[in-house]
Order: sequence, then C-alpha cells, then structure tokens
Amino acid sequence: MLTKEFAQRVELSEKQVRKIVQHLEERGYHLKKTEYRGREATDFQEEDIELFREIADKVKQTNSYDLAFEELEKENDFLQIVVKEDDQNQLPS
Repeated sequence: MLTKEFAQRVELSEKQVRKIVQHLEERGYHLKKTEYRGREATDFQEEDIELFREIADKVKQTNSYDLAFEELEKENDFLQIVVKEDDQNQLPS
C-alpha cells in the first residue's frame, strides 16, 4: 500500500510516516519499493503497521525521532526486526 493509505492505517500523518521511513532507511532498514506514477515509492506491507506504531509511540514519549530510535535500538525486539529484514534482502554467496 502507498503512503496515504498506510498513514491512515497507522493513524499518523503522511509527513510522520515519511519521517519514520527516512530514519529507518538511514539505519539500514529496507522497506519494499514499487513504482507509482513513474517514480519509486514505498510499498508498505501489513507487517510494517506494528513497527510504525511502536516507533510512533516512542516518538510521542521522547518527543524526538532520534531519541526514539536510540531507545528502540537498545531493545532486543527492535533489533531483531531490523536484522531479520536485512537477512531477507541478502543474496546467498
């Protein structure tokens, strides 16, 4: 699903969703991509909903995207999600 629909599903603004995507990609998390109107767009999946809600809750608590990600990176669950996603994107050697 594209950003507009995904934002509605996770009850965030499109701007908030884009900001979270930016922070995730800076940390090496790869979201699925698709082409929309000739441009690359994020293709959000059902499994992304819980992750984005968790991040949004932490952002509300800390009032900072950077602090939220720092705290989440200290939690094992968050690291496992990121590592799991990274493993799926690697080609066998």
